[in-house]
Amino acid sequence: MYLERVFSVIHPIYSAMYPIEHGDIFPKDEEWTVRYLDRSVRAYIQPWIEYNEAFENHLSKSYRHTFADYVNAIIGAGLMIEQIYEPIAPEKWKVPEPDRYEGFIETPVYMIIKMRKR
Repeated sequence: MYLERVFSVIHPIYSAMYPIEHGDIFPKDEEWTVRYLDRSVRAYIQPWIEYNEAFENHLSKSYRHTFADYVNAIIGAGLMIEQIYEPIAPEKWKVPEPDRYEGFIETPVYMIIKMRKR
């Protein structure tokens, strides 16, 4: 008998461009650069807050992990990876929201991993 598990996370390459957290100081545009191997805590704006007028300049915090961190944790837990899925933008965004579509094609936003344990 196998026990299956699935989890999803913000894709490590996507979270690599979140600015390094430095208190309540709002990050400047030039701080949104890729720092893949830097595991410092990051600050970012939740997408549902960014477009909500009730919130202004509210930052969330995120711990930074690489792809290797996730895979090694799975192996260390005695799990076997069955599938890794990186969802792409839906085709229906292509015409009405071309910038959003292209952004999701250029950089995966989520990573989903299916695992199993005996």
